[in-house]
Amino acid sequence: MSNFPFRIYNLRAIILLGSMMMATYFIQAQNFASNLGGRASALGNSSVAAVDAWSCTNNQGAMAFAENTQLGLFYENRFLSNALNSQAIAFTLPIKKGVFGVNFAYSGFQLYNEKKAGLGYALRLNDFLGVGVQLDYWNTAIGNDYGSKSLFTFEVGVMAKVSSKINLGVHVFNPIRAQYNTYDDERLESLYKLGLQWEIAENLNFVAEAQSNIDNKLFVGGGVEYRILEILYARIGMGTHPEIFSFGFGLKLQSFHLDFSSSYHQVLGYSPQVSMHYVFNK
Repeated sequence: MSNFPFRIYNLRAIILLGSMMMATYFIQAQNFASNLGGRASALGNSSVAAVDAWSCTNNQGAMAFAENTQLGLFYENRFLSNALNSQAIAFTLPIKKGVFGVNFAYSGFQLYNEKKAGLGYALRLNDFLGVGVQLDYWNTAIGNDYGSKSLFTFEVGVMAKVSSKINLGVHVFNPIRAQYNTYDDERLESLYKLGLQWEIAENLNFVAEAQSNIDNKLFVGGGVEYRILEILYARIGMGTHPEIFSFGFGLKLQSFHLDFSSSYHQVLGYSPQVSMHYVFNK
């Protein structure tokens, strides 16, 4: 198999890969390392300080506060392009001493795709502080027999409940900048996240988050979530570098949660998302 990155001579593959690289530039690389879930997408891609079914992918430190077994599914159609679809599944299992999380995500199409599988563990140190770590397997593949490359890395997260109303979250993905191979020193980028969630009122939440992968400009996002009814939530958010606007709503039907959202980029257009999760033994 040829070294990574692969030498591509097929014109169609060059055009498709070029389009994906342009899209990746606008929405930051390694989407899996960013935040997953319809709620996070609607709130300006902010979720590092939230405790929900997607904590096992967004911040393992927040996963430490999970009290029930949860199963979640996520789908995104990035910029309404069939070549930029993403799917993910997440499972969280609290035990007597900690919480286990398992997740898998896939993005792309036949000619180019990325896959990530993670196994994490989180521990609540006290009523206010949770820490977590996850081992990740990452695979990047190019079709037409050009091959693929895989690597292992890890991520770590911390969440602090500084008050009954405010959560602070910190998360680092791939701090070792794991290397695909020595060719051109090709590496998987690191991603650093810092954010908060503030319950302003009983039916109103504010979230904000900063993300940096060192090589690109700092991304800052945030949003507001308003509970209209006991089962209905409205959300709106925005982000910078790239500039995005996001919105969505959520339905909470006892143990079943359904979240719809979409983000909008002024150049590349809309990216609808939907996620659902089920809380067992609630």
